Amino acid sequence: MNLKDDPLVLLGWSCPYCGNSTKLVEDSRIYGRSYGAKCYICEPCGAWVGCHKGTDKALGRIANKELRELKHQAHEAFDPLWKEGYLPRTAAYEVLSAVFGLPTEQTHIGMFDEDMCRKVISLSNIILKYIKNDG
Repeated sequence: MNLKDDPLVLLGWSCPYCGNSTKLVEDSRIYGRSYGAKCYICEPCGAWVGCHKGTDKALGRIANKELRELKHQAHEAFDPLWKEGYLPRTAAYEVLSAVFGLPTEQTHIGMFDEDMCRKVISLSNIILKYIKNDG
């Protein structure tokens, strides 16, 4: 099993970059102010991930600056598919699930690594271009 596919990485408990255990901290440690949530951080790497508000459940995998930026770009490319009404949100994610051969519960941009985020960006751009050109 690849370190990046380790279930502990997907839970936010282990760093995919150095393999160290992460630490659960207040979000103010990351953002400089509190939003009332927690984050998992890898202190040696500085990679981190936020948690669902009121829980210790990670929003995805631990991410360094590059991966956080790619996740943001992936959402910017993918979200218009459902936000602009081309597909219901669940159907849009079902398309990703089918294309990538992933179970739906693992088909979340927050769980994706750099390569998968790049694929989401490319696929989303192709789908949107097709929809907008051919209706």
